[in-house]
Amino acid sequence: MIHQWLDGGADIDLDIIPEIKRLHDKGIQPRGWGLFTQDIANAKSKRETPLPKGETKHARPTTKQGRFEQQDYYSGTEGFEVIGGPGVTV
Repeated sequence: MIHQWLDGGADIDLDIIPEIKRLHDKGIQPRGWGLFTQDIANAKSKRETPLPKGETKHARPTTKQGRFEQQDYYSGTEGFEVIGGPGVTV
């Protein structure tokens, strides 16, 4: 049974041992190695599944020239003393 797992591409450290440990931690007493076969196959398949292609969900705001918009860093500061504003030397 173990030879079939290894011949099928299962990795001892990444697929087999973690599944045996997981069932041991659950207190499951296997009657044979066959109990692990499906779990090891699932672990191998999950490990080899490629990541889905990522996508950008929010584009950055740009102008027609492709540059970032001019930011107004003083917007919403009415009533507050803004230190270091344009032309102010501190």
